Amino acid sequence: MPNMTARVAINGFGLRGRAALKQLQECAEPELVAVNDVAARDDEEGCHAAQSMHEAARLAAS
Repeated sequence: MPNMTARVAINGFGLRGRAALKQLQECAEPELVAVNDVAARDDEEGCHAAQSMHEAARLAAS
């Protein structure tokens, strides 16, 4: 059986979405392919950086 990496998208980048991102960053797999949210990307980056419950994630937005 081929080694297949799971591809994951996060729908909503609130408290739970950011917690899921943190968990994904601590694992080699699965691969994060998208984050979907209604807020603008710049707003999300600012909210995520200011989140006090979780350390800031290191991600490149595109």
